[in-house]
Amino acid sequence: MFCPIVFKTTVSSVLFSALFAVLFAGCSLPHQEVSEHNHGHEESADDEHGHGHDHGEGMESVSLWTDELELFTEFPLLVPGEPQEFLLHLTLVKTGLPVQDVPVTFIAKSHDDGAEVSGTGEPVRSGIYTIAPVFAKGGEWSLGLEVPVGEGIATIIMDDLDVCDGEDKHEHEHGEEAAPANAIGFTKEQQWMVPVATVSAELGTIVERRKLPAFVPDTPDTRNVAATPVSGLTLAQNDTAFPKIGDVVAEGQVLARVTIETMTAESLAHNANLQGIQSLQLELTARAIEASGNAAQARALVGQYATALGRAEALLEAGAGSQREVDTLRGTLAEAQAALKAAEQAAAQAQQALKETQPESDAIQTGSVAVMAPISGRITRVFAGPGTRVAYGDPLFEIVNAAQVLIEARAPESLAATLALTPSGVFEIPGSPGELHEIVVPDNAPAPWILPEVDKDTRTVPILFHAANPDEALRVGMSLNLWLDINRVEGIVRIPNTAVVDEHGISTVYVMLEGETFQKRNIRLGITDGTYSEVLEGVRAGERVVSQGAYTVRLASLSGSSLGSAHVH
Repeated sequence: MFCPIVFKTTVSSVLFSALFAVLFAGCSLPHQEVSEHNHGHEESADDEHGHGHDHGEGMESVSLWTDELELFTEFPLLVPGEPQEFLLHLTLVKTGLPVQDVPVTFIAKSHDDGAEVSGTGEPVRSGIYTIAPVFAKGGEWSLGLEVPVGEGIATIIMDDLDVCDGEDKHEHEHGEEAAPANAIGFTKEQQWMVPVATVSAELGTIVERRKLPAFVPDTPDTRNVAATPVSGLTLAQNDTAFPKIGDVVAEGQVLARVTIETMTAESLAHNANLQGIQSLQLELTARAIEASGNAAQARALVGQYATALGRAEALLEAGAGSQREVDTLRGTLAEAQAALKAAEQAAAQAQQALKETQPESDAIQTGSVAVMAPISGRITRVFAGPGTRVAYGDPLFEIVNAAQVLIEARAPESLAATLALTPSGVFEIPGSPGELHEIVVPDNAPAPWILPEVDKDTRTVPILFHAANPDEALRVGMSLNLWLDINRVEGIVRIPNTAVVDEHGISTVYVMLEGETFQKRNIRLGITDGTYSEVLEGVRAGERVVSQGAYTVRLASLSGSSLGSAHVH
């Protein structure tokens, strides 16, 4: 996958303007040289590598991209029989940084007879290599490069290179093209310092989204308080330490105990409740035994009827039974199975009721009552320490559990009619604009839903999302943005939102025409999903826009001249 752009440069060179110098104040810039149009290479005393190169007439340039690599190369008019120097600028597409410390190899092949020449690139400095293939004859050639990128090898091919001599050479020398209008020159060395990265405008799909204000509310499942069940003095549970802020606790865990003060209303009520519970437990135990017996009888009947039905079906298949008997047994078995289901449900309910009346194994001990964690999570506040006198209902520990939270968004009343009954979307947290996160609904949580009501004060409709939050990126009480899915549109030109620069209310992008030449474009945008936007006018699919460092390219354009079009390597 690559998109070649080839043209000859005829732009004059100038020094940085004062505005651009301010941007890079304090930075060590590559050496800049002002020169007239030159042909070929010149030695420069300021070039530590002894390899000077200036843009000028007679120089050609090629820009190519793969998914991993950008190549911008400059070379003179190609002739056969002698080394032809290509100056390679290699950039990592995803980061905009130069390729460094890797071996670069090349192979050139003639389209006419398949003749080949190969070699390696010589590093000049970070991101810059030279190769010098010798083309054996004139005609069209291809030149392929292999560059290690990450754990793989990126291959990039310059096809249809014209190696000319004789009359062909004379024609090429007079075939130069002018630079595009409004061209902005910006050398690769300057781009690497920012760095500048580009992406291709692509045909794709956008799920139109609307940004809504949202927050993570407190719920009993995310923030709860363990309160004292009686008045008394606090103490640690058995031999364990008294809980501290930051401790991780589980739902139902005994956190502390409160000694029961005698002859208080709470203690008397507590004793009366214990006696009532004991009487209820005796009654429920009897009911549970009876329900279990009924279920056992029903289970035995189902087994008997199932055996009888199997025997009758076998006789019918052998021609010794009747269909009527089989049908009767099937009906009887179905009735018995229904009775068994009802008996098992009754037995389960009786056992559950008995279980719920049982005090926890260590919930109540002589003279003290347990204080248990209402939810799992971390202790965020401790209201009283050991030995503190507390009253019935006083808060003792606050616990927060952010592993699973609720996101509540507010949609305008006018938008509610267009929303799906089961809404979907992504969220954006403060401090990371443009970084959208998928909402993962836990298996045990309700599906997202829109409340069937309108807030009379704000005229908005609440939308609720239960969200898994394993990394706790969402904090209880946090404000955030919810990007709510509205509509899906396919086959449109889209670019990342980071490529769009707002210039006095006009949406603008900077298109890379070739490796060191950009062009400012005013564009018209359509729908957005929060990360990508539809381009209705101004950029075509396949053109490359600056997605990182666009503001720096804008500063270069404000100088009114082609910055950095002359550089020395």
